[in-house]
Amino acid sequence: MRYQLYILLCFIACLYQVQGFDVARCNAPTHLPGPQCMAMIRRFTFNKQTGTCEMFIYGGCNPSPNNFETYDECMKVCELV
Repeated sequence: MRYQLYILLCFIACLYQVQGFDVARCNAPTHLPGPQCMAMIRRFTFNKQTGTCEMFIYGGCNPSPNNFETYDECMKVCELV
């Protein structure tokens, strides 16, 4: 029984790694200091206070790690944070 539990826990740990679970990336600020460009690119960022991904307008310079091209990508990486 303990062996089966150990295998299950290993499987769950591997699953988190495959999904790309990344606390540091998801908790990074949406905007980094420095020059901001004037593009208007639709991107998504994880809001740790609401626990969901939100759309924002990205200027095109100084991308934060918490900057995703799609809502689905953002949720895949950050939904378990």
